[in-house]
Amino acid sequence: MKVFLVLIGLVLMTLLQPLNLIAQKDYSEKLKKDLVTIETGNFKATEYMYLKFSNEKTMQIQISAICPVSVMSRDNFISFYSTYGTVLLLATFSASGLETPDIKEIDELIGDPDITYNFVMAKNGVQIQVITAEGKENLTMKWDEIFAD
Repeated sequence: MKVFLVLIGLVLMTLLQPLNLIAQKDYSEKLKKDLVTIETGNFKATEYMYLKFSNEKTMQIQISAICPVSVMSRDNFISFYSTYGTVLLLATFSASGLETPDIKEIDELIGDPDITYNFVMAKNGVQIQVITAEGKENLTMKWDEIFAD
């Protein structure tokens, strides 16, 4: 009986192995894709998010950033952009009293974004633009205000 169960197990593993290979996704292309490009002397980055709430409502968000390469390193650009982008995204839902939705990154938008966050970095500071259906709001900060102890 024990030999029979072992044989059944081996047969099942052999039969199910192709399904396992099909189910696995290949993330190598995604991992090799640059998050940041350099165009006309500027670092540029853009991400698109697809959000789904528990009530089945959905939303798309675009987060973009631009900064002259002479202002900061590529690493600092990525760090600032990704950290502040995440903080703004989470703060938006917290301030609105909304639940934190299921968030998935997508390759491109399906139509227009519901919210756009633009980070425009310059020698003296950063301006964060928040664009919604209600309009556009700018938050401008100098670097010494951001990095004050």
